[in-house]
Amino acid sequence: MSQDSGPSALRDALFEHEIFTAGALQLPHVHVNAIGQHEATWDFTQTELEEELARMRSLRWIDCNSIGYWYATEIGQIAREQRWQAPGRRHPALGDARSTVEDLILALLHSEAAEPSELLTGTLRLPERVLAVYLAHIDPALREQAVDALLAADLVARGPDMDNPGESALFSTREGDKAYARAVVPRLGLCPPATLLSRDHVEGLPFHELGLESLAAENLAFRWEEAQRCMRACAWLASAVLYGSMLELLLGDWLSRDEARARSARRAPKHPQTGIVPPLWEMVSREVDRRRRRVRPARQRHRKVRSGPSR
Repeated sequence: MSQDSGPSALRDALFEHEIFTAGALQLPHVHVNAIGQHEATWDFTQTELEEELARMRSLRWIDCNSIGYWYATEIGQIAREQRWQAPGRRHPALGDARSTVEDLILALLHSEAAEPSELLTGTLRLPERVLAVYLAHIDPALREQAVDALLAADLVARGPDMDNPGESALFSTREGDKAYARAVVPRLGLCPPATLLSRDHVEGLPFHELGLESLAAENLAFRWEEAQRCMRACAWLASAVLYGSMLELLLGDWLSRDEARARSARRAPKHPQTGIVPPLWEMVSREVDRRRRRVRPARQRHRKVRSGPSR
């Protein structure tokens, strides 16, 4: 592969674009203006972007069609992947020589690189050609041997890749799911819902700079990290609850710093009879009671529907 000498910050910004995603070979094609609209590139001028694209083209990392639309080559996708594995944007097991090829393939099949299969409901699909990108550091013959071993053990299945006609994909199986969860995850040191392609660490936020007590700041940091795990696992409701609990903790702390001013706020909810702003615990209790009163009639109607009309 060609060696680069271009500006690393600008190149990293371009690597953020989806054209460098493994499996997106020659797809999608994007205009340079669309690349410049990507948030990661906002700190650079259009001229700088075009010059860097030209340098990357000279390295055969990207190419441009006859109407000026760019796409990444497999060489470019490998370059991006190798760059991302270096600073901890991938789990270290991906580049660890002690990781077996079979384990890595199973882990990729259960990572963000795979998608739910439309051909086999309930399974995951991984285009086989992405193995050449994520596992470029492994000899192709060894990759083929590992795939054959997984197929023979019924840990994966092979079928047509419906999104890429003429190409094949690997599909998850029941035995493969069990092997991944019970054996591969502990062997590679993964911590679900994080996968092989997750960042090595979650970037924290400076909660200690909010003026909170140390215990409260640590609690916020824990909730933030847990919410990030829920987001990666597509557990949207759980993540929303955690984010809401963080706001509740912050709001309570900030209001308590100047209680007199908080109670005099015009928009603070006040007791309908006394006109006094009640303490937070009382507002929460009243809201819980109000919701319970709404839930009980609904439950009674539900029971009547399930039991059917009385005779």
